[in-house]
Amino acid sequence: MKALILDGALTLRDLADAVGSAMKAELVARDYVVARRDLTALAIPECKGDFGCWTVTPGACVQPGPHREVAAEIIRSDLVVLITDVTFGGYSSALKRQLDHCIPLISPWMTTLDGETHHVPRYARFPDFLVLGLMEGPDAKVARVFERLAQRNALNMHAPRSLSPVLTRAELPQLAGWIKRTLDDLAASGPPMVAAAPVSFVADSNLAIPAAARRALLLVGSPRGGQSVSAAIVAYFNELLTSRGLMVGVEWIGVRPSEQSVRALEAKIAEAEVVGLATPLYVDSLPAPVTEARDAGPGTGEGVVTPPASRHRQLWVPGGGSHGHGARDLPTLRAASALRLDRWPRCWRWRHAGGKAARRTGWPGARDHTGSRPHRRSHRTGQNRPGGSTASRPAFTHPGVALSPPRGPGLPEGGEEAPSARPCQFAALP
Repeated sequence: MKALILDGALTLRDLADAVGSAMKAELVARDYVVARRDLTALAIPECKGDFGCWTVTPGACVQPGPHREVAAEIIRSDLVVLITDVTFGGYSSALKRQLDHCIPLISPWMTTLDGETHHVPRYARFPDFLVLGLMEGPDAKVARVFERLAQRNALNMHAPRSLSPVLTRAELPQLAGWIKRTLDDLAASGPPMVAAAPVSFVADSNLAIPAAARRALLLVGSPRGGQSVSAAIVAYFNELLTSRGLMVGVEWIGVRPSEQSVRALEAKIAEAEVVGLATPLYVDSLPAPVTEARDAGPGTGEGVVTPPASRHRQLWVPGGGSHGHGARDLPTLRAASALRLDRWPRCWRWRHAGGKAARRTGWPGARDHTGSRPHRRSHRTGQNRPGGSTASRPAFTHPGVALSPPRGPGLPEGGEEAPSARPCQFAALP
């Protein structure tokens, strides 16, 4: 059996190193062939949110980088262990950067599981998921949010078994026993829970703009920039707040921030009385660049997009284009996702028909794992272009891994029929 340990902890490194070493030793003792990856040392690009891993190179990200190899290792493994420091109830930005690139492991098509909408699996088997959260001290609320997020991710990844415990520094002396119990609990567990009750939080529902407010800062968290739904939402709030007499600034945090840009953004947030964030959800949580900006606080544990001053009134506005499915828990996301789905089918058909978007985002000379070039169709003539054939258009799959049998509409196969000739099917939102 194969096990893959992905270490994405940016803080609590002494704890992460101890957990990684102890986990590897225990897995080897249980006859696993173990590979360990330090995600903090890999130059993983941010997800562009262009769905090219579904429409241009199905099954693999269109961007070159080590994340492609890591994604292949994930689907070839029997057990995947994720190690991360728990930040704001979620993953570190280093781990999140890789997780954002795992959506090509599942199909773009949708199915219904116990009343919820989820992706159809691309492969016939998926690994078990063990997500280990590291915390300095116990915090039941944060641990509960982390466990819920990890379990929902495992559900979307069709993991046969999953577990997401949290380890604190106080438990380090008993680490060996803790690791053994955790692996035993994982072996005795079942599939992630479906149709779980929404997590309820006590939140301030009064979003009225303070009368004394003069400055507002709106943040766009989408990597798609001005073409994103997040940008459209920010444009609407920009107009709304400007009409109320506020001076509004707009910043884009959908790409990896430099240290200089983070410090400049901190200063702008400190000057604003109103801070708003519009962002998509990638893998049920904030995209990696937004997570990185959030975590980049000046050593206080507070991220750049989490101003500590109580005078700030944050407006967290979800954008469209979610890789995950949190609409059941976030009513506002449901409306934004409906807007996105209204636009996406046309984009899907255009890309597969070989329009400018397909040529722009396609890989010149790219080849899949079988050595063949992806099929491309001429936008003007509809004829096959050199480098591809409608008779054989293999999807990007990982060697040694079987594709899942067709479910629902299935993926396009053989190239005989472009998706533009078939209606796009999406589950209706309630």
